[in-house]
Amino acid sequence: MSIRRCGVPDDPSNPPTLNFTTTGQRWNQTNLTYRFGSFTPDIPQADVRAAIRTAFGLWSNVTPLTFAEINTGTPDILLNFVASIPGSTAARATWNSVSGIITNSQIIFDDSDIWALTMPIGAPSSDLVDFAAHEIGHCLGLGHSLIATAIMRPTFQNGTSQRSLAQDDINGIQSIYGFRGVRANEVIGRGGWNGSIAVANGFVYLANAAGELRRGVLDNSVNTTLIGRGGWNGSIAVADGFVYLTTPSGDLLRGRL
Repeated sequence: MSIRRCGVPDDPSNPPTLNFTTTGQRWNQTNLTYRFGSFTPDIPQADVRAAIRTAFGLWSNVTPLTFAEINTGTPDILLNFVASIPGSTAARATWNSVSGIITNSQIIFDDSDIWALTMPIGAPSSDLVDFAAHEIGHCLGLGHSLIATAIMRPTFQNGTSQRSLAQDDINGIQSIYGFRGVRANEVIGRGGWNGSIAVANGFVYLANAAGELRRGVLDNSVNTTLIGRGGWNGSIAVADGFVYLTTPSGDLLRGRL
């Protein structure tokens, strides 16, 4: 099996180490867009789109970042498959920035490689998800890592696949953009949180001692809205558009949200 390398050169003043490195650049927004300029003939376009969504999802799962594909207009991240990239380079990310703020970026994939998605990936194919996730990491501000299991390692062996972030990758991206959702040691609401809570679909629900059902957007400063009055004393759970309540008398109640 051959070794394929990312085409992003290492900064001599900040070489890869046995933990993550950053480029010192970042986006000043959390909702980013991407667009395809071209596709590979190796994989159906619908499958390419699904693979790229998976790659972006690795990063959005652990940060506040979101990624949406657009078909018109100027994207934040442009993706292209090109005829060839010199050397053993399989893919490369480039970006522009002003005063440390990334303004646009591009990922190119070498279409002389054999790109594949079907697991297990066999030699001499390259896993599109792995390479895309790696280059997306560069577009977000990460450099290379010498951790062998990191998605941001500079080299990949054909015929292998990872499709996951190492803790080193997670530590690196969260050092730039922070955590997704709520950390256990973050105080996001003070006073009035005596009762049973449930979390679903970006909301936190509270059944309090006064018998109220309240709902708040799950962010870093939760304020609640009264959505149910009287009789909400008990333990609650939320799923599939319903709130479920166990009452002190032993009943299980259900109400549509």
